[in-house]
Amino acid sequence: MRKDQDLAAEAETLDKAIISAVSKEPAKRDAAGEQGIRDRLATITKERDELQKVFAAEFPDYAALSKPEPLAANDIQRLLSSEEVLIAFSVGAKESYVFVVTRDAAEWQKFRSAPQQSRKRSLPCAAASRSRWWPTRRTSMESARSASCSTSPWPTTSTLRSWGRSKR
Repeated sequence: MRKDQDLAAEAETLDKAIISAVSKEPAKRDAAGEQGIRDRLATITKERDELQKVFAAEFPDYAALSKPEPLAANDIQRLLSSEEVLIAFSVGAKESYVFVVTRDAAEWQKFRSAPQQSRKRSLPCAAASRSRWWPTRRTSMESARSASCSTSPWPTTSTLRSWGRSKR
């Protein structure tokens, strides 16, 4: 286990080193040095993968705690009350996703990512209107699924909180 911790620390240091190296002006970069860092990072990844296999075989409880498997949507649904929702975002440069899980439904929506300057306060999908996208007692996941994405802003955190309160 100590070996894995040491390799993780070395990988973190090398990650910082490669970022620093590739951030230099082209004339000041050292291609051989950069490749050496990448090669070592690849070796560390392989060593850590092998260690994870050993941990899973010899110490399954430790492996389960240190590298938990993601839950399936139906497992998450069983953990949620009727008044709770899990909302997760995956934001990319060109397109992003929102994943919404309630006790009764699980959906995802792809949307175009906002230009860099507008990302700070909003996300660009047509979910501002709860009735258009968010399922309530009067709407279904089917109608939510048919909602179209646009460049209208996503609701703020306070709006999401109010959705939860209004559902009660």
